[in-house]
Amino acid sequence: MVGSNAGRHTREPSGRNNEPSGRHRTASVVSVGLGHAREPSSMGYHAREPSGRSQYTSSRRPSQAQAIPTARRNSTYGYSFRETVPPPIIDDKYWVEGDFEIVSADAVRFCVPSYYLLAASAVFREAGVLDVDPGRDDIEMLSGMDDIDGVDPPPLPGVVHARYLRLSEPTETAAVLRLFLAFASTGHLTIPDDGTTLDSLEHIRALILFLTKYECEGTLSLVLTVLREAVRMPSSVSPLSAFVAGASAGDAFTCSVALDVTDWTWRMMDRHDLPAAPDANVFDPHHMPVAVWQLIPPMYTWALTTAWSGDTRNVRRERGEERREERREDDVRTILLYIVLPLLPIYLQAYVLLGKQGEVIRAVRRAAAGVAVGGIVKAWLSFRFTDPKLNAFNNGFTVVFIHLALKSLEFALLHDGIVDPWPNRPRWRAALDLCLNSRMLGLGSVGIDDTAGPPNGTVDRPVLAGYLRHLVPPDSPLRPLTHTARRARLARRRSQSFSDAVQEAISPSSTPGPSRPITPQNTKATTSPHPTSIKGLWSRRPTSRTGAIARHVLHVTTHYVVLDTFLAFLHHTGLELSPGGRGTLERYVLQSRFIALPDMLGGRLAHHVPPGILTICIEACVPIVIWQGLNLGYHVAAVIFLCAGWEVESWNVDLFDAPWRADSIIDLWGRRWHQLFRHQFILAAASTLKLLRLPNRPALLFPLVFVFSGLLHVLGEMSMDPVPSTGALWAFFLLSGVGCALEITFKTVTGRRVRGMPGRLWCWVYTFVIGRLAADAWLDAGVAGCSLLPRGGAGEYIAPLLIGRLFERVP
Repeated sequence: MVGSNAGRHTREPSGRNNEPSGRHRTASVVSVGLGHAREPSSMGYHAREPSGRSQYTSSRRPSQAQAIPTARRNSTYGYSFRETVPPPIIDDKYWVEGDFEIVSADAVRFCVPSYYLLAASAVFREAGVLDVDPGRDDIEMLSGMDDIDGVDPPPLPGVVHARYLRLSEPTETAAVLRLFLAFASTGHLTIPDDGTTLDSLEHIRALILFLTKYECEGTLSLVLTVLREAVRMPSSVSPLSAFVAGASAGDAFTCSVALDVTDWTWRMMDRHDLPAAPDANVFDPHHMPVAVWQLIPPMYTWALTTAWSGDTRNVRRERGEERREERREDDVRTILLYIVLPLLPIYLQAYVLLGKQGEVIRAVRRAAAGVAVGGIVKAWLSFRFTDPKLNAFNNGFTVVFIHLALKSLEFALLHDGIVDPWPNRPRWRAALDLCLNSRMLGLGSVGIDDTAGPPNGTVDRPVLAGYLRHLVPPDSPLRPLTHTARRARLARRRSQSFSDAVQEAISPSSTPGPSRPITPQNTKATTSPHPTSIKGLWSRRPTSRTGAIARHVLHVTTHYVVLDTFLAFLHHTGLELSPGGRGTLERYVLQSRFIALPDMLGGRLAHHVPPGILTICIEACVPIVIWQGLNLGYHVAAVIFLCAGWEVESWNVDLFDAPWRADSIIDLWGRRWHQLFRHQFILAAASTLKLLRLPNRPALLFPLVFVFSGLLHVLGEMSMDPVPSTGALWAFFLLSGVGCALEITFKTVTGRRVRGMPGRLWCWVYTFVIGRLAADAWLDAGVAGCSLLPRGGAGEYIAPLLIGRLFERVP
């Protein structure tokens, strides 16, 4: 028994008596850490260090304003003392419940269930075996646990609990504790920045040192195993991180596995804080920054230098070139088998569909559809991106494959052919345009989809559907003619009689009579003046090819910068979002604290961001990234095809129309958002209603369209890893259809359409409430950690300039 009597003596294992504890209590050293000042307290346990000696720690925590006596070695008089005020202790946002309290070196308190710590660490197991009785003033300890340096433990009046630990090693920070606790509780290792930055390498090294110090042998072995497997498989994890971890743990096998990756260069690292030759190997001692050298123990730096000098550069270079050549061959094979070959039958269908139709041609189209769908299914089942940073492309390719399969089936089932509204272009180019024309621009209504204007066979000029008219200027030749323009055109028709012209002008027919087709080739280029400013270039549609290309290049630049900046924001402030997993958004909000406007007016406007606002901001990032990414891809394609000779007017219709201006749910999904899959969703919904013998009414059609939309996105999510909750994503689209049905019901009852400011309020409140379902699904799939753009772009320089001015993350 170790009592609270201050004058009591204890005996060390050597047999000598200690000084009375009352003489030393003011300098009692109570914290875990080698060579650091210890913190006095009233209740304690023994924490065994890796060296085997025991230290006495305490659970009486000093207040934030209480001065702690700090021991400092003095060569003449032994120890001198000075009063220091510890930094204020703040609570971690996630680890708030538990019977074991740990305070990190940077003053963050973690309340952890003790079974996580006792299961992982031998030191914590020894420290936690205490028999504490709150009604007594003493404490039972294990036999063999002695006091420190002849200092008796402090008195223990009114013990509350004994599981409290204050860390003092500089590497034992809150970030390291979060890594350790996340792995101990979930078995999931979050590698910060994939080990490509100096901070991430330091965190990995600190984690290994923490596991070694507290004798977490099983956990350490699992962490090294995860790192080895991460660098063995094709992934974005730097092999340098595995080497630093193996060297810090004294595991030569992990270092050897990391050295087997011979094609990782400094270009793949974040070279802002790791400046090195971009094409040099990360293990080349001649190009390794000194900051990385300092993370590796001297014995392993000597071994690395010796191994590198022993292996000639030619052998290592040849080995890396062989691997790169194999990857290039695999990429070519993948593109050929899984992308090009399935598209050839679809192109054949489009080519024959533009000509005269007969039974033989229809049979050819059906046979080609079977080959195309079979090839698409084979490609989808055979190919996946294994790199977590490319995980989003698994979703994208799945959606594209389904879209192409449905397009091939439509081409096979059409009875009549399709009339190309641009008669002067060659047939091979018209077939390619038909394969790419997802929104059926200029074609009119094709098949049973009658929402795109007059039937395709009666269209004598390219005409836009009603839901796309607002995307081009009124004077564009693609827009349907107004009544005045129709009268002017009729006046120029000399082939018709005057009476017929007057009759058509008074009662214009929806189907114009036979006339010379009006095409971009014979339309006078007087519709849109050349823009004289960037603002005009953005808003107007130039008629010249050079002006149109310049407009799309401006859009490409803008969307690229915005998208890259958003991705950089997530990269710098949302590392916890990267790996995904169930409850990613909720876990991130609990663990993160942000201050808005930290430097505005000297910090007088700084305020903490509430968790609800942070949730809405993260939720809004998902559609913004999708919006910018699709816009970027569309305008890049426009630049390519316009340079290849495509009609200028065919690329005048933008993909989105200011979604933030939507004043109803129908306006958002039916006009403002992209309409890439609208045609196929309407075909599927109308066919389903016809099979069920139900009337084709908007109240039934709209919800059914969203059923198929949800199914498409769910199938895309199922191809990702990890697979999120598909039910939540489907529920989001179903509830969107319910919202459209409610607006239709409102119009039926009141006779007024949902619009204006009340409509905007209804639209965005409803969308954000149900949008949490979709945001959770995509974030749980790890979308936030995906690299949609190459690293080192403009956003990597813009985001750090804004972070710290607009907001700042605090521990």
